[in-house]
Amino acid sequence: MSSFYQLAFEKPIVELDARIEQAQHVGQAEIPALGGVAEQAGSDPASAKDDLKKLIKQREKTLKKIYKDLSPWNTVRVARHPERPQTRDYIEYMCR
Repeated sequence: MSSFYQLAFEKPIVELDARIEQAQHVGQAEIPALGGVAEQAGSDPASAKDDLKKLIKQREKTLKKIYKDLSPWNTVRVARHPERPQTRDYIEYMCR
């Protein structure tokens, strides 16, 4: 993942995102001779899906908790986030 703008209180969410991304790739391996992706031997797809669902639910709960308890200053920081859409972005989207 390339570098991006991250607020300090968002660190647990970013860590969970990385774990979710890793869980999505568990049990998958690139095998060039087969021309694509194949299941790895010994991995249980059902438990991998359960783990992924748990991580996604944990991320949602963490996200709600963090943004529910934001201080006024952190609310301002979110509002000024450089990657947040601005009016010109909405206008450009509507004019397409």
